[in-house]
Amino acid sequence: MKKIIRKLLVMYALVAIVGIGASFAYLKDQTEPLVNSFTSNRSIRIELKEPSWDGYQFGEEITGTPGSMVKPGYEDDITLGINRAKVYLPGDSINKNPTIKNVSKTDNAYVAFKLIFTNNEGLTITRAQFESSYGKLNIGSEFEEVISDNGSLFIYNKVLNTEQSTTLFTKVDINKDIALVNGKLPSFIVEATGYAVQDSIGFESAKAELITLAK
Repeated sequence: MKKIIRKLLVMYALVAIVGIGASFAYLKDQTEPLVNSFTSNRSIRIELKEPSWDGYQFGEEITGTPGSMVKPGYEDDITLGINRAKVYLPGDSINKNPTIKNVSKTDNAYVAFKLIFTNNEGLTITRAQFESSYGKLNIGSEFEEVISDNGSLFIYNKVLNTEQSTTLFTKVDINKDIALVNGKLPSFIVEATGYAVQDSIGFESAKAELITLAK
């Protein structure tokens, strides 16, 4: 009887082993991976220049910190805003024309200017405070102003095509009643930065991206 039981156990064990082996015997196959590479040579490039401020034209390399150095050879040109600003008087119109040019080869863009205003004490102020205390800016209706804690963003409401440019304003008209500080005319700063996003996403999406980009 014990021999019979042993034989049965051996048979069951063999069946189990065969069953386990059979579980790995499915037909299988696998393809080679298809590697799809997306590498684009398209890009958006813009330049920000102020020719009537420092004399630098588009395509020219700026010497020193942009906006703070006059183009060599133009140090005595009093028509340039950077030179006139050093000896300004109440009521003067100072030439300053922040301009963005789309220098991309193929892609159009939506663009925006960000202005940061700094007062005589070195504190950031709003555009309204700047114009009330120091001078007016002749910004056109084609720009939408978005005010933030650290300046104002001016979004151009048209597509800027390749090789085209747009200018935010052309002069800073100093207030005739600008207040003296300790018997002297005050110092102040207007800092400009340019931003761009692709035009294919539409104006509203571009506007949101420009606001995020400029934070």
